[in-house]
Amino acid sequence: MPMRSTQPAPRGYWDFALHILTPGVARRIADPGSLTALEIGYGGGRLLNAAASFFGRAIGIDVHDEAESVSALLADCGRRNVELHQTDGRGIPLPDETIDFVYSFIVLQHLPSLDAFRRYVEETHRVLRPGGIAQLYFGKLAGRSPLRRVRETPAAPVNDVSLELSPR
Repeated sequence: MPMRSTQPAPRGYWDFALHILTPGVARRIADPGSLTALEIGYGGGRLLNAAASFFGRAIGIDVHDEAESVSALLADCGRRNVELHQTDGRGIPLPDETIDFVYSFIVLQHLPSLDAFRRYVEETHRVLRPGGIAQLYFGKLAGRSPLRRVRETPAAPVNDVSLELSPR
């Protein structure tokens, strides 16, 4: 059965604005129409739909094999600037320094280990262009999540993880 987005489009825009394209992030993006965004874990495509309305190009990666049905849903929303890739869950299948903005919304806390999380952070750093931005939102971390050990940092409140990638 083809995958359907579980939330109506307005919810995707709301989550994207509240958790991903926050005012602080938006201020750092000068010309979004010329930029490429990457979503790690696009699921049914609701946030990718919002990203595609803001950025010139939106790319999604996910472990599921529903790219065809999600692509059709996005096309029904008028999105022609979206590209979807299936991944093995161990990396980002894109060339180095090709992405301006990487985001993920309540996906990375489901990774099986802290090593898998580190790998995604390293991959995020690898694909970001110099000066690029990463916004990785975790939501509430479950008691068994391997990321629970790193959930509180001086720059982030409980249940958020703040990551600063070193400039190249």
